[in-house]
Amino acid sequence: MNGMVNRLLKLVAIAAGVCLASGTSLGQDMAFRIETDVLLPTESKPIQQTLTLFRGGVAYDYSRETPDQIMVLDHAHERLVLLDAQRKLQTIIDLSGLYAFMESARN
Repeated sequence: MNGMVNRLLKLVAIAAGVCLASGTSLGQDMAFRIETDVLLPTESKPIQQTLTLFRGGVAYDYSRETPDQIMVLDHAHERLVLLDAQRKLQTIIDLSGLYAFMESARN
């Protein structure tokens, strides 16, 4: 579960950074990919590897270790969708509620 939370925070940070850096909203039709390796100084191999795809205002985040678990950040509909393809499960999280929770945790 901790790995999923770390991926969620990374995905939200990347999406926010893309908006700020490009000066545009994620709703525009742009497509690109980011491959991420999380490294520790004491380890020779990455402790986590992910592939994040952006297309038309939606970000799709795949873990290399668990490719059946996908996070979809849909900025236009203000939701985060967690998919577990192996178990055929889907969870939808309202982003406004998530942002409020993160703000209360920060305080």
